[in-house]
Amino acid sequence: MVVGVGTAYPNLSTVPWPAAGTVCINSGSYDRMLVVAGVRRSAAAPLVIRGREPSDPPRLLQGAVVRNSSYVMLEHLNVANAAGYAAVLLDQGSHHVTVDKVWAHDAPFGIALGSAVQPDGLGGPAGTGNVVQNSGAGTNVRYSGIAIQANSGEASPGDPDYPYATTVRNNNVSGNGGHGISVENARFVKIVGNRVSVNGFNGGGYSGIHLYGSEDNGKCGNNLIRYNYVSQTWLLPNDITASDGNGILMDHYCDSNDVSYNVVWGNHGAGISIFTSADNRVYRNTVFGNTQQPGRTTLFPPPWSSLAEIMGATCAEVNVVTGKSDCGGTTVYPERARGNQVFDNVIQSTVYGVPALYAAPAVTVAALGNRIGPNLYWVGKDAADKPNANWPPMTYGNPTTEISAAYIDRVTGTSGNAVEQPEYDRDRSAAAPQADGLRLAKRPVAVGQALADMPADIAGRAPAGVTSYLGAYHCQAAAAGQPCAP
Repeated sequence: MVVGVGTAYPNLSTVPWPAAGTVCINSGSYDRMLVVAGVRRSAAAPLVIRGREPSDPPRLLQGAVVRNSSYVMLEHLNVANAAGYAAVLLDQGSHHVTVDKVWAHDAPFGIALGSAVQPDGLGGPAGTGNVVQNSGAGTNVRYSGIAIQANSGEASPGDPDYPYATTVRNNNVSGNGGHGISVENARFVKIVGNRVSVNGFNGGGYSGIHLYGSEDNGKCGNNLIRYNYVSQTWLLPNDITASDGNGILMDHYCDSNDVSYNVVWGNHGAGISIFTSADNRVYRNTVFGNTQQPGRTTLFPPPWSSLAEIMGATCAEVNVVTGKSDCGGTTVYPERARGNQVFDNVIQSTVYGVPALYAAPAVTVAALGNRIGPNLYWVGKDAADKPNANWPPMTYGNPTTEISAAYIDRVTGTSGNAVEQPEYDRDRSAAAPQADGLRLAKRPVAVGQALADMPADIAGRAPAGVTSYLGAYHCQAAAAGQPCAP
């Protein structure tokens, strides 16, 4: 069925959706909202709505909404909604909806799953089995490029991505004023293979990928963040009062997340941060050259202004934060930063004075069960730089001038930590991490640890034969200093 310009149904609001099959929309501009409401189809016979010409997708100027519907696919569309809520919105329990090859732009939100009540009195959480893939979100999007604002929790065992209720994969999320991808009060969200860059330029408080629970009620958590390239989350230049600008942030009350095999670099705030969040696993990430705006001291006085690549505090590269304190107006309780594991990461700071990892003093209390290490730490831009008393590779609790791996082993109670300069794959250009420039070229002395449930790395290398497990890229080499197999 063909609709739109030059057909019997030029007005998309009057299209009678068929019981099954494909509706093709002719190229052109449409100043009406595309609404799919109460349409229930099946996996065997979905409703597919797509642009007829993928090279010239139809331009929907008032957005696309899927409400109370199932087994619907939106493909090859160019969608804006400057005066509305989101360019593409899935809500009211819509489930098994796929958004594929859609460009969402010029709207408060790019692609939103679940929503607060809208001005028309509608809205509500999305259901399970929804997928956003191969799409783009950015350009005059004021807030999040892709926003999962609420869902109904764990998927059904028969779903392809079980147990994940929502999957966000292989998207280009760039140029949004707020978060790149945000998860709020949602569980079992799978965010994999995305390229998230140059977001957050509307001000402070934003991250490339942001996980957040508004209350301590278990409604946010169990999310998988894997195989993403996250870079250049902004803070306004010279704004020393702004917070965040992180690459990946596990924020308040969003627990039990898996953050692994990501490459995170060049963000203005921390590379990876855990803030008032529990039972997270942060492992096998490559975190390089973040905290590009290190001079922020007004909003968060010491020690909250401490900086690092991976942070266990408020403003650092990898941040594991706790400590009962008033932190920017938010009361943070020590027991909320418990059971976190940060291990097998390659962490390199390139900004003078910024440690690779910072753990706030309260995080280090043994009773909380936070495990930090082993990791590979380095500070310095190149071989001419060396860790020193003014630039330690790690701050664990109170500031220190210690720079040795033995010190890190001792204070963290772990073994196998290393203070060692990584050698990256220059053939793939270390200046272009998205082209795997931060892949290890040679096996380091430190090797990390094998895991029973070890997946392929960010480049798709299977774990078989791997001899070093540090960072987002596995390394297969006979000995330290030997080249990693290509």
